[in-house]
Amino acid sequence: MNALIELKNARQLGDERRRRWFISSDLDLIVWYNDKSISGFELYYDKSIHEHVLIWSEDSGYIHLAVDDGEQKPVLEYKEAPILIPDGYVDPAHISRLFEESCGDLPPEIVILVSTKLGQFSVT
Repeated sequence: MNALIELKNARQLGDERRRRWFISSDLDLIVWYNDKSISGFELYYDKSIHEHVLIWSEDSGYIHLAVDDGEQKPVLEYKEAPILIPDGYVDPAHISRLFEESCGDLPPEIVILVSTKLGQFSVT
């Protein structure tokens, strides 16, 4: 698996918190900041199989969703925009393993926080 690398000059949206965006062939990691501290992240994984996202924020906790890429609509002649949809199945060990294999070049504070939050995530 490829290491996550930072997208330089990631687009910052006016009303949203500052973000940093990291990509690899199978993962995307978006890290959100309040001032200088990390306030949340979105970890998109299994992008080439059936993409999912695990979201953590200090305000809301954890959310796990699937990404509907908009391509499985045979009646339409165009691709729809990707959307996030509910998805019940999650394998925390799989997500942690993918992150550990790809996080080598990330800043230590991001690795520590994301690894810690992944370790605390449990399926109820």
